[in-house]
Amino acid sequence: MLRAGKGEDTVAFRGMEECSTPAERAETAEKHHEAASPALAFDTEVPEQIYQALWLEDGHGASSAAPVTDALDAAWANGWRIGAVAYSRVLSPVAAAWSARIRTRLKVPGLRVARPIYSTDGRFVVAGWRADSWVQGVVSRRVDETVAAALRLDSVLAGHSIPEHALLAPEECTDPYSRADRLAAQTTLHPQDDVAVHRALTAIPAAAQLCHADMLGTTIYSGANPPVLTDVVATARPRGYTAALAMVDGLLGGFVDEDIIDRYVDEIPHLRTLMLLGLRYRIILDAELRVISAGDSSVFERYEKAEELINAARVATPIVGKKEFRSNIERVREAIVTRTV
Repeated sequence: MLRAGKGEDTVAFRGMEECSTPAERAETAEKHHEAASPALAFDTEVPEQIYQALWLEDGHGASSAAPVTDALDAAWANGWRIGAVAYSRVLSPVAAAWSARIRTRLKVPGLRVARPIYSTDGRFVVAGWRADSWVQGVVSRRVDETVAAALRLDSVLAGHSIPEHALLAPEECTDPYSRADRLAAQTTLHPQDDVAVHRALTAIPAAAQLCHADMLGTTIYSGANPPVLTDVVATARPRGYTAALAMVDGLLGGFVDEDIIDRYVDEIPHLRTLMLLGLRYRIILDAELRVISAGDSSVFERYEKAEELINAARVATPIVGKKEFRSNIERVREAIVTRTV
């Protein structure tokens, strides 16, 4: 059963946020699933077994006689909405289960959090699928608001440990997103590139903490309501990276003016270096997903424009490895040709 949390902090599955062990989750979930779930009598890509395992008994949930069904966008991992539940496939069961656990109790000022739906036996992921409480909203051009929320989120995430799956070596990662994240900061596309990344990271005095690797893409808005965070993608970066990557995504998408860098350069230490690392992540990820080729001039022009804006921004803290970073895009283009990325 869904409930709206008091104030602006939660959208939750009643009772589950107080459950900390699998046994407690299973017992609580069973109370909400005492009756047999209804048959899936409408057309979606959600398998019957997933719908049977992850559903809501509430009349506004997936068990309604005629629930609303919609294909969802990337903010919900391109899944399906059935009533008040968002179903989506997972790339990494480990990462999805971790996201569910942290979102169960995550509280960030001014930010609501979509809570996970648990199976009757307390599982976060069932046969490669997850379910979350669906909340009205869309990804918006309100990039400044998302960046401000990202800074508050980083402050909260600093109190959580970095999960093991966010520290795996690139060759140990099982999905392109994790592999691109590790490649962006820990390994090389070119021998000289390693030097630039190493110098940039070691020059930042703050130690790596838990950050979110897709803030702009998982923050949705609906009118004057507080924004909703639909997921947390773990990455190990210095504080401020969540906001820096959101700025990069905003610039790449043309959703925000270039002055956003100047608006936050005094608030986020080493902002330009963090943004260049974020840009490098996006370039490598696009190559990993095979959505770009060396001949995609318009895409590379967008990368180059973003890089120019970052490097031209007012300096609050010295940028490190600028000359080496400036050639990142050409190195990635070369790597795509040889498919070493």
